[in-house]
Amino acid sequence: MHLGDFEWCLFEYERHATTPRRLPTRLRRYERYLRSPYASSDHGGLLPVVLFVFESESAEEVFLNAASWLPRALLASATTAVLDEHGVLGPS
Repeated sequence: MHLGDFEWCLFEYERHATTPRRLPTRLRRYERYLRSPYASSDHGGLLPVVLFVFESESAEEVFLNAASWLPRALLASATTAVLDEHGVLGPS
């Protein structure tokens, strides 16, 4: 993402909490919030990007499969290894 692409970001750091059984429930909560009038008013009129960070590629894969049914939500994901190497916004 480039400067100006987003104003607000919610951050979720997943430590062993991501399972195929629990993740859809958590994502439905985000879906309800992002569709509500509160999401826009809470974040200065813009919908926030939700960044999920995972400790493993397999956990991220579970997330990507579960999140594929939420096309309107602004969801992003990364692993700690990628962030260690490239940083949150990529190379400067």
